[in-house]
Amino acid sequence: MSALVQQRLQSFGTLRLVAAMGVLLLAPGVASAYPLSVTRTTTGTTGSNTELVWNPAAGVWSDGGFSITTMVEKDGTQLVGSDLFQVFKYTYSITTPLVGGNLSHVVVQLSQNILDDQWGIFGVNLNNFTFDGDSLNNSIKTHTEAQGNPGMPADLFGIKLNIADTNPASFSFRSLQTPVWGNFYAKDGGGTGDGAVWAHNKDFLSTPSPLDVTAANVDSGDFAGYVITADTARVIVPEPSTFAIAGLSGLAMLGYSLRRRKLARA
Repeated sequence: MSALVQQRLQSFGTLRLVAAMGVLLLAPGVASAYPLSVTRTTTGTTGSNTELVWNPAAGVWSDGGFSITTMVEKDGTQLVGSDLFQVFKYTYSITTPLVGGNLSHVVVQLSQNILDDQWGIFGVNLNNFTFDGDSLNNSIKTHTEAQGNPGMPADLFGIKLNIADTNPASFSFRSLQTPVWGNFYAKDGGGTGDGAVWAHNKDFLSTPSPLDVTAANVDSGDFAGYVITADTARVIVPEPSTFAIAGLSGLAMLGYSLRRRKLARA
């Protein structure tokens, strides 16, 4: 093989490497740790299972017909001051068996500072109806068993959505706060007192470890029954100029390294 052919092949390989590095350096979110969705579905037939706790006296949900699906996805960006932050959309879909009535309401845990943050929670939508500000503020608070939540083992700070006997039901909200594992409580509308039909995650109000939702733990049985919710942290999205500078710096370093290798072989 001639020296000219070798030189051209070497140059072609270098260009491919440079292009690959450029894609990695210039494309935002390539190594994102956040999963797109996670599904938790009941599997037990009596009382409780590895995911949920039921009312043993009224277990019409324990046949596996109750499910709650959580999806979190990136949904654009929001400028706050001089920084650009990632927006996350959290969507919850709930299905119950028709026996014993449809879903009355669900409470999903939120971080304690969610209302103190201008972009902590916004764009709340329930069954395709948008919440106004007053409804939102009245729904996000500390919820107790005495407030119509029989079987709730402890107080839970979060958002309460009255589903109005819609089955299946869905609601969503947007937040700048990153995804973490959280707790939930749900109640059927078909019973009262000891005959009320309710469910919550088995390790209610415990703190999962690790708390953050990642692609590695999203399907782990250690988090069965938990839902994904919003934490207090945020993710800054670098501006395009930042990626360009990073890309040019990387290419300059690559060129310098190749030049050194060429000089060393001379």
